[in-house]
Amino acid sequence: DNGGSLPATGGNNPIYPLVIGLIIVGAGAFFVFNKKKKETTK
Repeated sequence: DNGGSLPATGGNNPIYPLVIGLIIVGAGAFFVFNKKKKETTK
């Protein structure tokens, strides 16, 4: 029974996939911003 640790539907815990998505988007935006900042500083 692996339904407790990883909800496939997300109906019982809809904020979990939302938080993961926000973290991924935030990290990606931060990485791109840092890369652009380094390129403009050179």
